Amino acid sequence: MSKPTNNNLTYSIVFATLVIAGSIVFLGLQMGGDKGGELSQEDLGAAMEKYAQEQQKNQQQAAADKRKAQQEMAKKNLKKRTKEDYVRGNVDAPVTIIEYSDFECPYCKKFHNTMKQVAEEYSEEVNWVYRHFPLGFHDPIASKEAEAAECVGDIAGNDKFWEYTDLVYETTKSNKGLAVDQLPVLAEQVGVDVGAFNKCFESGKFTAKVKKDMAEGAAAGVTGTPGSFIVNNKSGDISFVPGALPFAQIKAQIDQMLK
Repeated sequence: MSKPTNNNLTYSIVFATLVIAGSIVFLGLQMGGDKGGELSQEDLGAAMEKYAQEQQKNQQQAAADKRKAQQEMAKKNLKKRTKEDYVRGNVDAPVTIIEYSDFECPYCKKFHNTMKQVAEEYSEEVNWVYRHFPLGFHDPIASKEAEAAECVGDIAGNDKFWEYTDLVYETTKSNKGLAVDQLPVLAEQVGVDVGAFNKCFESGKFTAKVKKDMAEGAAAGVTGTPGSFIVNNKSGDISFVPGALPFAQIKAQIDQMLK
């Protein structure tokens, strides 16, 4: 991707400044129309306040439009929970949170703890599905961690998948913070046979599945990590969760879905 030169950037800033200034002056002249078009300090202040309010309104509308588009994309393209997914919590819960995540993403590491709190406090009402979305600048380790987690789940089942996932997040420092040779060590720590793990991991058995998760996440509207969806399993309503929101905000969205 080409980047603007310093000169282009300077011209852009100057142009934007002139546009903003012109808008404020125009509003001020309109507001000072009863005074023969004279622009007083009071008029200028009122014009600046009006301009700021209009900009805030436009930004709020743009954010609302973006959320609506994300909801529509998710409702159309989000892959429903399947038998291939690893599920934490009550499988028959009325609400499912589907998370697309990256083991080496520091925000995902933070959000993982938030989601553990959700799983604990909503153990019967909410279940949690974890899918992979390793970002390119965290590879090769992020994809390898995802494949390792899949191997653990394939060998030892759902609970061990989650135990291993927790351990990877606890161990990595994020941003390529874990060496690939530690993956079998962590597998052994959760009680998985190392020989079976290495056979699975070295074969690349789940390379395609990890890539498939990424493609499906992107189709549903995920552009960064973590990217999550709160799904009402009865109505089909979907609420998109952009990034590592704190527990209080996630709780508000869950409670709305449970109404």
